[in-house]
Amino acid sequence: ALAAHLLGLLRPGAAADPEEARIRAALATVPLARFRDAGLMTALLELAGLDAADGDAGDVDDLDAEALVRLALDGTDSR
Repeated sequence: ALAAHLLGLLRPGAAADPEEARIRAALATVPLARFRDAGLMTALLELAGLDAADGDAGDVDDLDAEALVRLALDGTDSR
């Protein structure tokens, strides 16, 4: 419930689909290392519009909280 509320504050209208909000909240609890260990990081970054081949996969560790939230919500990173 808190995650859905925060998502609504960060991006009004984004939490309109409760199932999507539930999935996003669940994914947000998974450490990035688990995605890497499962071999999913490259695919996830490509789905988010990032090119992991250019070194973006390692750069995720360097993002601040605001950039991580922005990346998670809409796939942009305005560094």
